[in-house]
Amino acid sequence: MRRWLWMVLIVWVGSMSAEGQVTGSSPLQRMTPEGHAGESSRAVLEAQKTHDPDAVKNLLTPDFTMVGSDGKVYDRDELMDIAREGRLKSYQIYDVKIMDVGGEAILVSYSLILTQSEGDNGLAPRYQRVSDLWMKQDNQLRLKFEQATATRHID
Repeated sequence: MRRWLWMVLIVWVGSMSAEGQVTGSSPLQRMTPEGHAGESSRAVLEAQKTHDPDAVKNLLTPDFTMVGSDGKVYDRDELMDIAREGRLKSYQIYDVKIMDVGGEAILVSYSLILTQSEGDNGLAPRYQRVSDLWMKQDNQLRLKFEQATATRHID
């Protein structure tokens, strides 16, 4: 398992883009059924950015739970609604850490800058530290739990 984790980390670090963009040759589009934890975390954000609730649904476990940086708890259907609304405009992931937590689980933590709709057509960046717990189900990594913590007070 450690060998697989190191291979995933090396491939993922080499494929990181500074602005969260996905191109036609991205490893995200060439993922195997087993998936890649770091790229899978990026895929959830990309599905929200591109208004694709079906992709969000396919990436999450049915009992998915998220604790947002605002302290609110969300389930899979609520995250699908957020994707449908299209509030996320851009994102940047950096400082990624991947940890094997045993069994069929991987913990991915990363820093994140989100730009999303706020109020009357304004855009506001949000700085967060995020932890994603990925579980292997049906030969695919699926997000079971996410915790986001605000890292900068919003003016």
